[in-house]
Amino acid sequence: TNCHMRKYLSSLLLLCATLTWQSCLHEDTNVFSTSAIDRIENAVQETQKTLESAPNGWLLRYYAGENYTGPAYSILMKFANGHATVASDYDPDKVTTAAYSIAKDQGVVLSFDSYNESIHQFSRVWEGSGARGIEGDYEFLVLSTSADTIRLRGKKWKNNMELVRVPEKTEWKSYLTSIYNLQEQLTTQFFALQLGKDTLSEATLNPQLRRLSFTLNHQTYDAPFTFAPNGINLLQPITLGGKSYASFNWEKSKKSFVNEELSLGLIIPKSYRKREEWIGDWRLNCTAFSLSQAVNTRRFPVVLHILKFSERQKDLFEATLTFNGQIYGPLNMVYDPALGTIKLPGGQILADRSGKYPGGILLTPGIVKTGTLVQEPEIGVTFKWNPEQNKADAQYDETTLGKLDSFMGIGINYQHEPMLDAQNKPVVPILIANIRDVSPVKR
Repeated sequence: TNCHMRKYLSSLLLLCATLTWQSCLHEDTNVFSTSAIDRIENAVQETQKTLESAPNGWLLRYYAGENYTGPAYSILMKFANGHATVASDYDPDKVTTAAYSIAKDQGVVLSFDSYNESIHQFSRVWEGSGARGIEGDYEFLVLSTSADTIRLRGKKWKNNMELVRVPEKTEWKSYLTSIYNLQEQLTTQFFALQLGKDTLSEATLNPQLRRLSFTLNHQTYDAPFTFAPNGINLLQPITLGGKSYASFNWEKSKKSFVNEELSLGLIIPKSYRKREEWIGDWRLNCTAFSLSQAVNTRRFPVVLHILKFSERQKDLFEATLTFNGQIYGPLNMVYDPALGTIKLPGGQILADRSGKYPGGILLTPGIVKTGTLVQEPEIGVTFKWNPEQNKADAQYDETTLGKLDSFMGIGINYQHEPMLDAQNKPVVPILIANIRDVSPVKR
């Protein structure tokens, strides 16, 4: 009997405990579900209130590209009456205003849902930017909010970023102008990473892509940075001897980014060639054909005549081309001030003085071995100075169709259509293949 009684009591206790536990669960679920809705609603209101509470707005250090593989920008944002005014160091003269919203979507989302060019330009795809553009976000999950910092995560590309309150005395225009002026002083993208007076490594600091990269102790550092008016802020600090270096100040007199004993000093390597040093005549070491006939390049050298700077654009040269004894032009060459290189881009029309090709000759990059013409924007061949051999080596661009190896000049008619031969094939009066290098012509 006692045994039955004990079983009965223990069953009763278990039943009571289960009922109590279930009622607790039920009660907690109710409390949690109502508070979750309330919490998000409160967070939405709190975020909007915080955003609009900064009279001089916020600085967003913006990172594009999946896993931070793209460029980075400093973007100023001011929120008022449901509208956001945005300016960035990508285009310091552009200030745009449009509506923004704070939405509920698995948390709080800051969304620039009305078109605002200063932020949407990073998420659109434009000619030459590839199928996904630079992979920039315009919708952000709000991770946390405090009076002077709002932590965000890009909704599509998942990069973490921060909005930091801008001090009231900071003037937007001068902030962005200072960044522009700093960039103008970075005449190359070659730097020496130094600890005290010891050079640890050569580094590349690319002011367009806003990326710093170097190799040290067999480890590669490659990460984006954002510009500040007086220096740079690294996404990923450099760690040396147990110390972290996350930002560097620009010291103009030293041409160096400095943080205590660690510095990044601007250097001009021997392979760097100043803009004016490219002016002159350059003989192309290449294979040449005209209308399927080989050109004797000893008798008729292929020569690039770089004449002068363009008046329209400071990084363009005006040039002409001597091919098979005839001069063709005008031709544009592009100078890269960060690398000290020049580039011959495709898609240019050369005038033909003989009158055989009324619309001129369209110079198009191609791949000889597959007979492919490649019409992608801004592609061509780059020449980098080789000081040991007193010549400039050719580097062809890689394209979606393969690596370029030639330029084909196709005769075009008045209607700007390719002229065809008896076999219905395009007429090619100029074919320059396998350019290996260019060397200065001695006058």
